[in-house]
Amino acid sequence: MDGLIDPFYESCEPALEPGHIWCDQPIYLPARHGLKITRVDPSDDSKLDYKVCGRTEEIFDHPPVASLKMESTEGAVVAKTKRDRPVIVIGGTHASELLGREDRTTHAEIAMVVPVYKSEQYSEAMRRRMQIYDIANVFYLPAASSLAFKEGFARLDHLQAVPQRRLSKHRGLKLSDDALAALIEWLMTLLTGQAPTDSMIDDYRNMVTQSKE
Repeated sequence: MDGLIDPFYESCEPALEPGHIWCDQPIYLPARHGLKITRVDPSDDSKLDYKVCGRTEEIFDHPPVASLKMESTEGAVVAKTKRDRPVIVIGGTHASELLGREDRTTHAEIAMVVPVYKSEQYSEAMRRRMQIYDIANVFYLPAASSLAFKEGFARLDHLQAVPQRRLSKHRGLKLSDDALAALIEWLMTLLTGQAPTDSMIDDYRNMVTQSKE
């Protein structure tokens, strides 16, 4: 959408609102490893012996672990994360936590975010594919030198819930309303496999095609 949406970003004060760019520790999805608990200290079940394994049935072969609030039918999954990765808030801040045994709800205190990655590690050809929205789960983010934001992309397939309290180091900017609308459109296109009839992404692609003629 670079060139069609202007401005793409806006300088702003920190707020827990859609489009704002914070930092967090989002996990790389999907998580591909699990923990096989091999021994639980009966006098203190916070003391565990374990080994890393795959997402296999053996991660469920253990007694209940009270220190982890984990039943014997539940397993531990291991996922990688990265410190202070930028994330774009999508919404979800009004979600509720269901307290089944108490038959009530409470504020979940989470936010739905998409992680942001730098594009400089990829070839010019790959970055061009990102720029023209040729990859269904990648939303291109142009550079903004005045706001200290490097060219990158949002991984829409890594959409995830994170604790609100863990969001930190607000980047001092947010997506403009049009840029946020384009991101939401591309996310919904990924989820449903269908683009809206008045697609901004299609308008951008047509603009790029006409510029080459």
